[in-house]
Amino acid sequence: MSNISNLSSYLLYPASLGYRLAVGSRNTLYDWHVLRENQVPVPIVCVGNLTVGGTGKTPMVSWLTNYFSRQGKKVAILTRGYKRSSSQSSLVLLPDAGNTYKVSELGDEAAMLHARHPQASLVLDADRSRGARAVCSRWQPDIIIMDDGFQHRRLRRTVNIVMIDSQRLFGNGFLLPAGPLREPISALQRADLVVFNKFDAHHTYFAKKSCKVFDFISPARLFTASYQLKSLYNLRQPSRLLTVDQLQGKKMLAFAGIANPDYFFQQLENIGIKLQHTLPFADHMNYDRKSLQKISQTAASCQLTVTTAKDAVKITAFPETCRLLPELLVADIKLQIEPQNHFIELLESRLSLGYSIVPPIEAR
Repeated sequence: MSNISNLSSYLLYPASLGYRLAVGSRNTLYDWHVLRENQVPVPIVCVGNLTVGGTGKTPMVSWLTNYFSRQGKKVAILTRGYKRSSSQSSLVLLPDAGNTYKVSELGDEAAMLHARHPQASLVLDADRSRGARAVCSRWQPDIIIMDDGFQHRRLRRTVNIVMIDSQRLFGNGFLLPAGPLREPISALQRADLVVFNKFDAHHTYFAKKSCKVFDFISPARLFTASYQLKSLYNLRQPSRLLTVDQLQGKKMLAFAGIANPDYFFQQLENIGIKLQHTLPFADHMNYDRKSLQKISQTAASCQLTVTTAKDAVKITAFPETCRLLPELLVADIKLQIEPQNHFIELLESRLSLGYSIVPPIEAR
C-alpha cells in the first residue's frame, strides 16, 4: 500500500507544481498589496494550518473562546461550517436567540463549538469577509476567532496561529494533490504563533531538530500542546462525571470519527482505561442508524461505550438507537499549551499592535 501511495504521489507531482505556482502567485499578490485585504473594526485571531486534515484547530478555537470569554469579552466564532447541509450562504447564530438548527445543518465541529460556548456567537460562511461583516453589523463582538482561515487572506487578521500535528507533520512534503500541504512550509513566516500539537519530546523530528520548520520560525514563537483528558461524563446525564477509578474492571468499547481515532484510543489507555473493542470511523463521520447499529452490536458484550464530544453531538440525533447502546460516556478533552504564560503574553502583545506583523527571518 505504501509503494502504491508513493507512486500516486509522484504521478501527481506535476499537478502539485502547478498548484504551488498558483498558491505562490496569489500570496505574492497579497504581499505586494495588489490584492486587497478586507477589514472589520474588531480584532481577529485566525487559527489555521498548512495541511489538509485535523491538526487541532477546533480545540484551539475552543481554548481561545474560553480565554477571551473569561475576560468578559463578546466572542464571535467564524467558521466555514465544514460539511454543513444548510443552504444559507451566511448563517449567524447569536447567544440566547433560541437557535434550533440540527447538527447536520451546522456541521459537526461548528455544532460542538456552539454547544460548548453558548455565550459566543457562531458565524458560518465560506466567505469569511462576508461572515465577519455580518456578525459585526448584528452583534458588535469584541473579538472574532476565525477557524481554518490561514489561507483565507482576503480577510485581514490581527493574529495568525498555525497548528501543526507533531506526529504527522507534513507527510511526504508535497503540495496538493500529490501531498497534504496546502502551502509550502515557508508560509509559516506569516504566522505569529506556531503550535506543535500532540507533542512528543522523544519524536525523531524534534530529538534531531531536523524538521524544516525551524528554518522559518523563531523559537520565541514556537509552542507545544497536548490533549489532556480531564474527565468523562454521561451523555444522558452530563452532570454525572466519572473518574478512571470508577471505570476499573469495566468492559468498554471506544469509537470515534475524527482525524486520528487511534490517538484518541491511546489517550484512553494511557490514563488506565482498558478497552475491549475499538471502532475507528472516518473523520467527520455522518452517523446513521446503520453505523449506530454496528456500534451497538460490537458493544453487546461491553458495559460502557465512550466517544469524543465531536461524535457525541451527532449521535444525539438518533435517540432511539442511542438507547440501545450501553451507558455512553463522553471524553472531555482539553488543550494544554506549553509554555502557556508566554503564549498568552505573545498573543496579547500581537493584539495590542492591532495587526499581524512578523519580522523577517534574518532579523530574528
